[in-house]
Amino acid sequence: MAGYSSGDRTRENLVNAAGELAAELGFSRVTTREVAKRAGENVGSIHYHFGSKEKLFEAVVYKAIDPQLKNPLSDVLAPYMDRLDDRTVQAEAVVSAVRWFMGQLFYDDKPLWCCRVIYQLLQSPGHLRDLAYSVAIEPGVESFRRLLRRVDGSLSFKDSIREMLIICSPIFFHADYRDIIGRELGVESYCPDYLEGLERSVLKRTLFALGLADQVEKIWNSSERGGE
Repeated sequence: MAGYSSGDRTRENLVNAAGELAAELGFSRVTTREVAKRAGENVGSIHYHFGSKEKLFEAVVYKAIDPQLKNPLSDVLAPYMDRLDDRTVQAEAVVSAVRWFMGQLFYDDKPLWCCRVIYQLLQSPGHLRDLAYSVAIEPGVESFRRLLRRVDGSLSFKDSIREMLIICSPIFFHADYRDIIGRELGVESYCPDYLEGLERSVLKRTLFALGLADQVEKIWNSSERGGE
């Protein structure tokens, strides 16, 4: 497999350096000088490869949301949407949605700064937040919200937003505060058993809340058979 060219490596170094700094400080406090220093490159390389600091930041955002773009939740849920009269299919769709959120934050090989960058963006109104939200976050939110209303027809639009946030908040919290949680656990990163426990806990509460408690054991048994 061919390796990166020198230009590709420089570009990647700059994106990662800018991402790390933005995750630590917020985009508004990141300077091109600090990015170049951390990347081990010269300041002129930022303008050569990106044209401006703003375009570099856009590249950071696109790297952070790349998994959502390559594997959108709407595609994950598409096979279920025409069969949601079946309670088992409803449960399977909800499980797939929760596992999608877990996968975006914990199970891929993207740099750790990617999660923190999204967290920083959501605190800071502006072009970059609008970009991330419209391209990646809003489509996932809308897909999950639509699923919840199909499963529970009594949910209003506002109800579905609230339920989605209640379901996903433990996942987001673990992603945004992994350093302090890791300190409490005495580890540098979450082990697979801990993440599996988190996923099961979220799913169990979600299925109960949606009136699908009778599907819990069926889902677990199916998952265990699938892993054999």
